[in-house]
Amino acid sequence: MDATRFAAPFDVLHRTFLGYPASLAPTDRAARFLALYQDTVKRHAAADAPKSRLLPEQAGWATVCQGLIRHPEFQLY
Repeated sequence: MDATRFAAPFDVLHRTFLGYPASLAPTDRAARFLALYQDTVKRHAAADAPKSRLLPEQAGWATVCQGLIRHPEFQLY
């Protein structure tokens, strides 16, 4: 997934968990979460990856959700 395809769904999650658009985030947050997503998908898609009930893409989005929930701004919302 590239940054363009990642932006819209990430913005929905960002608004859901943190309460404001990702474009207003003070840093390169979208790029960092895209890297997290891509790394997770790559690990889950590897031939030697342990079995998972989630598809690689689902695991990627689940990790993004976990990251947003653990973000310090989550408690402010």
